[in-house]
Amino acid sequence: MVLDSQSAATAHGFQSRGYRLAGMAALAYSLVIIYASLQPFVGWHAPDQFGDFLLAPWPRWITVDDIVFNLAAYIPLGFLLATSLRARRTPAAAAIIAGLICAALSLALESVQQYLPARIASNVDFLVNSCGGVGGAMLAPLFS
Repeated sequence: MVLDSQSAATAHGFQSRGYRLAGMAALAYSLVIIYASLQPFVGWHAPDQFGDFLLAPWPRWITVDDIVFNLAAYIPLGFLLATSLRARRTPAAAAIIAGLICAALSLALESVQQYLPARIASNVDFLVNSCGGVGGAMLAPLFS
């Protein structure tokens, strides 16, 4: 009986470290996304109308490369967040929360991009980033 409880404690400790590692990786990956979304960090200016990009018409040109890149950027974040949240949440709750965090991060970054002349805030980017984060979060329970 003692061996079983020690094995369970060891397995739980390993799982716990895995969740913490996923959380640290999600934080590091978030910082990479923030850096990539906001660089170059020069030329800050006030936008004409804050939040205009959300209700703007769809861009005339949407490239497949841009969509694939944005999806690919947020899928790992959603996966890592859902995996780290799984320590204290059900798989469904972890996936929903991770998807919401990805959408909130995307909205925040697109909003900040309005202040950078070298960047273009886009409702399409917000939508695709959010879908990538939700997709990654939905993949996480399959690998747990």
